Amino acid sequence: PASRAGAADLNVGSAGLTLAANMTVTGNVTVNGGTLDINGYTLTVTGNLTITGNNSWLKMVKPADVVDVAGNVTFNGASEQGYLTAGTMKVGGHFTQQGSSYTTSNGPAQSNNRNSFSATGTHKVILNGAGIQNISFEAAPAQDSHFQDLTISKPAGTLTTLISDDGEALSDNFTTQGSWGIGTTAYNGQGAWTDSPNGNYADSVNSSLTSKTISLANTQGVYLSFVHRYDVEPSFDFCKLEVSTNNGTTWTEVASFTGKQDTWGLQLYDLSSYAGQASFQFRFRLASNIMVNADGWFIDKIRFYTVSGSMVRFTNVPYISGQWSLGADTLISNYNGGAITFPAAPLDLAGHTLTVPYDLTINANTDLNDGTLSAAA
Repeated sequence: PASRAGAADLNVGSAGLTLAANMTVTGNVTVNGGTLDINGYTLTVTGNLTITGNNSWLKMVKPADVVDVAGNVTFNGASEQGYLTAGTMKVGGHFTQQGSSYTTSNGPAQSNNRNSFSATGTHKVILNGAGIQNISFEAAPAQDSHFQDLTISKPAGTLTTLISDDGEALSDNFTTQGSWGIGTTAYNGQGAWTDSPNGNYADSVNSSLTSKTISLANTQGVYLSFVHRYDVEPSFDFCKLEVSTNNGTTWTEVASFTGKQDTWGLQLYDLSSYAGQASFQFRFRLASNIMVNADGWFIDKIRFYTVSGSMVRFTNVPYISGQWSLGADTLISNYNGGAITFPAAPLDLAGHTLTVPYDLTINANTDLNDGTLSAAA
């Protein structure tokens, strides 16, 4: 049954709850084992909204339905197919869809459902939080969970590129140690950074390419991206990405690569846990043992940027069945992969500026509508 936990939280259980008037909950709302039917009214939640467990649904089927959540929204309940056909959901925090096993046709009432957020009809989600919002779908193909219409209406964040280096020449962005320099094997242009420009690296090498010292004060998001390829002795020689917050006295490993990757691959790292540091550096370090040499590590198109204020981060490729649009100047990024792809829905910029830190692939029917696309790459 529907019940309040204290005066703040609302828990909806097996008896469900159908709104008969507008409702404001000053804490969290959890639906577990029943249906929360908005029924043409407005539900305002100052905390988080969570749909979880078997036989758990949020029902929004009337155009007047409004769910306004200041915090995070998580869908990990039963299949929502047919339950999210109209109305507007406003999200101020992170949005998470979970579920990768059952489907509408195979266990529609089960949680861990690939259709736990399958919006259709005229249903719209508005992202309107003032800070960084992460958008995550565990099952995002068209037949699984997806937005119907999506509007991003957030205060404009600021993206600042602190290092943009294409490895065309030595620069004050980096200090070289050992044999690091500019090679002629490049992803773009004529050159790229490499540990051994003149051939294979040597035995017992410990050489690095170290960034200049950067202040991350007054930042919220910190990101590093680059493209690379490498050829080192598997399991004995390593290409390491490391960071330091004490002027290089100690280093923390972020990533390590070994073996061979013949093709150029994109890497993007969220280093936001270091936001606020007065002193920050990153380095690319090659370490080899006493035998077997190879061509080494090639790095190109290095971008280091920070975000202050508002941004939307997509952790994978979200599927939008209808239209996605901007309600304000917007900064978006892909948390894991750098390039952002929205294969289905056309975009309406509606006179606003959309900024991305890397590449963006969008539907051919996109309407700039007096807006501007801006890529920091």
